[in-house]
Amino acid sequence: MRERVVAYEMRTGQTVEVEDASMTGRQTVKFEPGPDAVEITLSLEYEIKDRTPLTPAVDLLFVRRAMTDALRRTVTRFSNERKAEIAEAEWQRTLR
Repeated sequence: MRERVVAYEMRTGQTVEVEDASMTGRQTVKFEPGPDAVEITLSLEYEIKDRTPLTPAVDLLFVRRAMTDALRRTVTRFSNERKAEIAEAEWQRTLR
């Protein structure tokens, strides 16, 4: 997987061009802070490289679902890591 940051704004998000053997695309992450939480939006626009007449159907039935699942796992993993960081910081404050 090749990734190249093409847009970045601190605390707001970034856009990355991605490419692997089977697809090219742009992945964008946006952060929208709220009073008690941050909403994260992760999106991927992609194009399958080796297209056939069946590509649209394969994309709709299989590829898109796999991509959605992968993005969901990424956001869940990020959320879990951030929660662990917050818990660690709170625990460190109780030790002072």
